[in-house]
Amino acid sequence: MPMWLHLIVAFLGGGLASGLIGALANSRRERAARRAEFLQRQLQDLYGPLRFRASSNARLFEQVRKLQDLYKQEYIDTTYSRNADTQERVHQSAQATIDVENEYVALAVRNSNAAAELLESSYALVDPEDTSVFGRFLVDVARRKVEIDTQGRQRLPIGILMKLDATSFMPSDFIKAVEARFDQKRKELNGLLGGGS
Repeated sequence: MPMWLHLIVAFLGGGLASGLIGALANSRRERAARRAEFLQRQLQDLYGPLRFRASSNARLFEQVRKLQDLYKQEYIDTTYSRNADTQERVHQSAQATIDVENEYVALAVRNSNAAAELLESSYALVDPEDTSVFGRFLVDVARRKVEIDTQGRQRLPIGILMKLDATSFMPSDFIKAVEARFDQKRKELNGLLGGGS
């Protein structure tokens, strides 16, 4: 093969290899950019707001547990005089504590309902790995809406209710899944954007 043909083949081969390498690099950058855009959307429109609701409920549940422990110490484990005035004051104080607990629970219910609405409106952003735990949460929310009347009373007879699985305002596995997925997505996004972890 003449020298000039070797030069042309080498030049074209090198140019072709360089072009292929450039095209592959561009393709990788475009995929990373699309992934980063999708992660940002997931974090902004679904996992971020879900984490806010889940974290709020975790704190509300902790406050309710503290109040329940204090209620038990103050009104169940403590013996008070049988005097009518004393009993009336104790009853009023106990009821005030229960009323505050119920207000915290009502806030948690609103958070749970908002989280359920968010999941239903943004289902396309849910990771497949989360569908099971999110689905159970949505069923719990639906059951509470159907099985509890507007006055907060159970509609089902006690015999039936006792044979059903309990529902939760927001189960701990849901809260943990949301927090873990949010942290994972934020870390991946930071990596794609060159921000490290």
